[in-house]
Amino acid sequence: MTVHIDKDHQTIEQVKKIAEQIKEVKLKDIVLSNVIDLTDMWVKCRLDPVKLKEFDIDAAAIRRG
Repeated sequence: MTVHIDKDHQTIEQVKKIAEQIKEVKLKDIVLSNVIDLTDMWVKCRLDPVKLKEFDIDAAAIRRG
């Protein structure tokens, strides 16, 4: 993918922040453990707070899906 960044956002810090915002993060990257109940059709995941902070992800946003 090629991303064109305007002149106002071309510092290293700004480019890194943009890259993190568009990076694909899979659930397996931020989950410590999970439980799947096929009878009642639910999944419960314990999220890694360190990874959430690293990827700048709001845990409440995951719940909203």
